[in-house]
Amino acid sequence: MAGFMTFLVLAFLVEVVTNLGKNYVKVLKPYTPWVAGVLGILLCIFTEASLFDANGISAAWAYADYGASGIIVARLAGIINDLSKKLG
Repeated sequence: MAGFMTFLVLAFLVEVVTNLGKNYVKVLKPYTPWVAGVLGILLCIFTEASLFDANGISAAWAYADYGASGIIVARLAGIINDLSKKLG
């Protein structure tokens, strides 16, 4: 069972890796949201971090849960990126 801090750490990781990727591989810059989404989904699959399960909702298919969780992690990474731009 994953808590809020797990998803926050995953979002920070997605944000850092996505920023590094778009800085070193210029071709990825227009596709940053897609890269973050795929990375978020893969991290949720590999770590088995499931947002539905963390909230007591059982999903019939675990990979749908990981996919939804990964998309939310990617969006949270975007929010973290926006905040870091405003604060820094």
